[in-house]
Amino acid sequence: AAASLDQLRILTESSKKDNLHSQNTNKAYNRHIKNGKKFLADLVQARKAASQADADCPKDVEESINLDALEVAFEKPPNQYSALGLELYLTEKCIKQNLKEQTAVQIYSAFKRMWQEMDAETYRGDYSYDPKSKVVRGNPALSAGVQDLWHSLRNRSRAAHGTRTHHAEAIGIEDMRAIMAWSEIHFPAHLLSCTITDAGFLFQAIVHFEMRAFLATAFTLWTRNNELCALKGKDFREGCVGPAPYYFPHDKVTLDQRKGWQSRPGSGAHSQGRTYEIHAQPKTPEICMRTHLSRWLRLREKVLGRRMTEEEYVFPHISPNGLIHTSQALNHDVVQKTLDDFAKQAGLDKNFSTHSFRRGGAQYRFIWAPIGQRWSLARVRWWGGWSEGERTDTLIRYLLDEITALENEHGDALAPVQTRRDLTFNGEDSLAAPVTVAEHREHADSLDRKLDSFITFFVAYLHGNGPSPPMTAPTMAASSSHSSVSPSVLPVPPIIMSPTHTLGSAGSQSLQEHIAVPLTTVSNQTQSERPPRRVRSKRSVPSVPQASIPDLPRGAAGWKVAVRQWEEVDPLTGYALKDWPKSWYTGGMRLVNQQKRFTRRIITEAFVR
Repeated sequence: AAASLDQLRILTESSKKDNLHSQNTNKAYNRHIKNGKKFLADLVQARKAASQADADCPKDVEESINLDALEVAFEKPPNQYSALGLELYLTEKCIKQNLKEQTAVQIYSAFKRMWQEMDAETYRGDYSYDPKSKVVRGNPALSAGVQDLWHSLRNRSRAAHGTRTHHAEAIGIEDMRAIMAWSEIHFPAHLLSCTITDAGFLFQAIVHFEMRAFLATAFTLWTRNNELCALKGKDFREGCVGPAPYYFPHDKVTLDQRKGWQSRPGSGAHSQGRTYEIHAQPKTPEICMRTHLSRWLRLREKVLGRRMTEEEYVFPHISPNGLIHTSQALNHDVVQKTLDDFAKQAGLDKNFSTHSFRRGGAQYRFIWAPIGQRWSLARVRWWGGWSEGERTDTLIRYLLDEITALENEHGDALAPVQTRRDLTFNGEDSLAAPVTVAEHREHADSLDRKLDSFITFFVAYLHGNGPSPPMTAPTMAASSSHSSVSPSVLPVPPIIMSPTHTLGSAGSQSLQEHIAVPLTTVSNQTQSERPPRRVRSKRSVPSVPQASIPDLPRGAAGWKVAVRQWEEVDPLTGYALKDWPKSWYTGGMRLVNQQKRFTRRIITEAFVR
């Protein structure tokens, strides 16, 4: 039987409610609307209380506002105070409380959408109010007062923080190469085969290995920060083998919580997530996710003495004492702070955000990869997790804003050999064109300049007037001579270093001072002639690395977590805090765990009393 008119209308409204906007957006908007209604109610109650107490309040203003009507200004239908109510709420949040521009955007968008979807199309369009009939027409968010305040808030934010684009600055492969090279110089992959004896040095090494894996993964998978921080052991599989006839070794990563994906049952391909095969990229080692992630997991296993479990985070929080809190994920602030430090230390005068890797990775595969290796728009859409309903022009702007700016720039007009990016896509015609005589001469001159520079350096070194020979650049290629890791992952190559090389994070102390197994050095003496030095640090590496106590969350629920930690068995350690072996919080572990364990005990005893 055909559905009735009422049934069809109910189905129509239900479909709009469930599918027109994402669930996360609905939750955020509903929260702002709920808080806005509470704000008006509290404001009206405070005004009424002040009036009853004969507070110093102008009578003309008080009498001109109907407080009862103002209190329901955000209810259905809108009234003459709806626009004023939104102005007051925006002022409270963004001027009095000085919250960020993003808060103003969310509040404005939430109420604009609420009135836009109220009573079908009744309150869409330009705003007007008839005082005689007391009828509101159009959207109160589009009133002149709200619009003036809205634009003033945006101008205020830009004046305070500078003009900001809607998208993060894309990170390029050259930037990745600089960051990785700087990090590998100070904390090379060869540390995996060494025994680190200093807790401070161990902490720095763990941070560098984890961050290199994090950056390479973000650039490869184009993940947002929260998506990558939430990655767990169950989402990652090592040692996979491809089909015949090549049997390519690779790893697999499954992502199921990307922005915009609907996780409810029956939502199609996204309900189970997407699985990505991660193959080695030996020609671009700076973005080889398989290499860097494998090295991080091997170091993690070496420190913890075990492999990662399914419910542990791939990128966990690292405490300053070097303990790895596997049940606590990295957070946005830590990642951003570390990224800023890495970029600055690598000599990059750029401001990157965690979203830079999503833009940079997508642009590299679509625009900057070598000819023949660039991806189609369909593949970019799939790999980046953009939904099928994503507007194509939006995605194109997301990818091409940088190439558009380059096509309109002419800063290289004086260069002897120029690339005409305004004629073909990314100037690809110059790569396929025959070499001209002028280009050949410029290339020969470039080689001559480099040879002259090398001769000058080498002669100065022979006469003792120049710096020491530079150390061999860290390589990330596979080496058959190293077998310290499982065959399912890329082996770690040896790194040749100068014995006088120092660490930027360790003052004048050399790398060899922090390890018990020496690195291969450039020297005429044999290892037996130069025995390794052992420097005993004031703060040694924790003797029981698996004995970690997660931090308590902020807020009222913190004491409940403390009681559970004290009373309930932790599946990672096999003990409740009250039953911990004494050696886990005394002796060498006293400075690591004793105070935190004591705090949990005091909270639990107070709860029992």
